[in-house]
Amino acid sequence: RLSGTGVVTNWCSFQLGPLRWVLAGLVQVRDRPVIVATTHVSYSFPSKESFRIGWAELHDRAVVKHREPPRWLVRMAKDNDDVRDKELQRLAIWLRRLQDKHQAPVILGADFNLDPETPQVADFLATSQFVNALPQFAPGMLTWDPAGNDNIAFDVDHRWPDGEDKPAFLQLMAWLDSIPQCPDHVLVSPGLTLTDAGRAFDRHHEGTLASDHYGIWADVVIE
Repeated sequence: RLSGTGVVTNWCSFQLGPLRWVLAGLVQVRDRPVIVATTHVSYSFPSKESFRIGWAELHDRAVVKHREPPRWLVRMAKDNDDVRDKELQRLAIWLRRLQDKHQAPVILGADFNLDPETPQVADFLATSQFVNALPQFAPGMLTWDPAGNDNIAFDVDHRWPDGEDKPAFLQLMAWLDSIPQCPDHVLVSPGLTLTDAGRAFDRHHEGTLASDHYGIWADVVIE
């Protein structure tokens, strides 16, 4: 568990708010153990500055009335930032313990809601010594594409389907979602070598894209 309060089992679930987890499985590849893990950390702004820029742009476009965001919204954004950053720290620690326990390398597929060049991702990579596949072989490639992925239309709309304005925090999220990004990552630990990587599921199939995010594929060799 990365954050949240509640109980989740194979038979029942009860929670008082969002729960964030990392899930991992131990697989054998030619008699070599490899840990495959996946997670999705909390959704938040990359930085205080991006929050301020977003609010200022919404004010300039007359989407919000007040020049300064309300204190409760600033506090909410800060709390979300703190939760996400703690989740990333706990994730790095837990994966390290898992590596030590099983003496196995790790492949991690994750939605960090952060671009590869953000300080939080850089800190995670420095702590874990993982390598980020997509920036290594396809720098600048996006997995969140508001202009090209019609599944994102609802996220970037500042109004509900009935025409009513969304509340202020969701207006800010809509602004953030309108920016092309690469929040998704395939990361590999020491003991594994990346040989190639790219984007997947970025084309329509029978008129439909698989998700609001594009996928990532990676070729990995066990050392």
